[in-house]
Amino acid sequence: MERKKEALQLVILLILSLFLLSSGIDNYIVMLVVISFIVPLEILWGEGLKNMGISREGIVDAIRVQIPFTVLGTLFLFLVFLIRGSASGELSSGYLLYWLLSVPMQEFIFRGYVQGVLRYFFSRVWVASLAAVLFSASHIFADPHYRAVLIPSTLVAGFAWGFAYEHKKNLIGPIISHAVLGTLIFLIF
Repeated sequence: MERKKEALQLVILLILSLFLLSSGIDNYIVMLVVISFIVPLEILWGEGLKNMGISREGIVDAIRVQIPFTVLGTLFLFLVFLIRGSASGELSSGYLLYWLLSVPMQEFIFRGYVQGVLRYFFSRVWVASLAAVLFSASHIFADPHYRAVLIPSTLVAGFAWGFAYEHKKNLIGPIISHAVLGTLIFLIF
C-alpha cells in the first residue's frame, strides 16, 4: 500500500508540475506549489523531513562527498570559460534568490522527495539516474538560449548529486555543489 500511495503522489505532482510549467507559470511558483503538497503529506503520513535529507546529521560528510565532483565541475567550467573567451554574466541580486530559494527547493524536490519515492521501486543507481533524468527534463522549460547547456549539464550534475545523496542522505552537500556550479554556468553563459 505504501508503494502505491507514494507512486500515485509522485505521478500527480509530475502531472501538476508539467501542467503549470507548460502554462507559463514561473518555476519558483511551481516549486512552491509542489513543496506545499509534499511537506504536509509527508508529515501527515509520518515520513517526516529527516527522511528527505533535512537533518543536522551528516552535514560534514554530505559536503565532503560532493567536493570531488564540484572541483571537477569547476575545472571543466573554467576550461569552457577559457575556450569561449569572456563570460557574459555578472553577479546580481538575482543570485541571492537562486542560492536561497531555487537551489534548496530543487534539491528538496528532486533529491529529497523524488529519490525517496523511487527508492521504493529501484536500486540506488537507478534511483539517482531516474531522478537525474527528471531533474534534467525539468529544465526543458528554461530560457531557450540556455537549454543546450542546461539539459546535459543538469543530467550529469543531477546524477552526481543524486548518487552522493543516496550515500549520505543529507541535502546540504548537493545544495552547496548545485549553488556553486549553477552560479558558474550562469556567469559563463
